[in-house]
Amino acid sequence: GSIRSLGTDCSLRTVYIAESVFQKADMRRKEMADRINIDQGRVEEKAGQIRGAAAYLVNVPLTPQDNKTTLPANEKGREAYGRSQERIAALGSLLDQEVKNIRGLGAAFAQFDEMMGQLRGNGNRYPVLSAK
Repeated sequence: GSIRSLGTDCSLRTVYIAESVFQKADMRRKEMADRINIDQGRVEEKAGQIRGAAAYLVNVPLTPQDNKTTLPANEKGREAYGRSQERIAALGSLLDQEVKNIRGLGAAFAQFDEMMGQLRGNGNRYPVLSAK
């Protein structure tokens, strides 16, 4: 044991630990990439189904309307119907936004899958260090 050999041993241990950490990180990245599999056809199918349902959620005017009757219940009924139709239309708009979100998320995952495939093809981001 000289100080010089102690320093070399510490450096080799540091390199070995760093190599081990990078290998574990690479294994985790590969495991995660293998588990993520997004079926774009299914994403589009489900988004289309939601969009189809949203198409029915529109404001339908009350026709015919009785504007001659002066009963308070008649006016309140028209107001309640109007409010319910506004809420139904708002729900349809929210579903339209969710369809956009679903499609956007599907596209983002497709991009991620492509990136992970490129990483697998290119190997490690970091140079592999070896203490051997």
